[in-house]
Amino acid sequence: MTDLSHTLSRMSRPGVLVNAARAVSYAISASNDDPDHLMTVEAILERGRTDRAESYSPQRHIEVLGRLIALARRKPAMAA
Repeated sequence: MTDLSHTLSRMSRPGVLVNAARAVSYAISASNDDPDHLMTVEAILERGRTDRAESYSPQRHIEVLGRLIALARRKPAMAA
């Protein structure tokens, strides 16, 4: 995986989603999270959001993005 911070900065997501995820990221412990798994889950959630899937969960999307942001903040070298 490329640098997680760089990957996250290149993602195009609605501002309200990103702002909520940033706020959540300060309260989440992301130390045991697998960045590859989280990126996969986020891609699935993003597809659900853009397709307006009935099963889409904004709360789950915010949580996953928050975990990715927290992981990038706490372990910048882990993304290599």
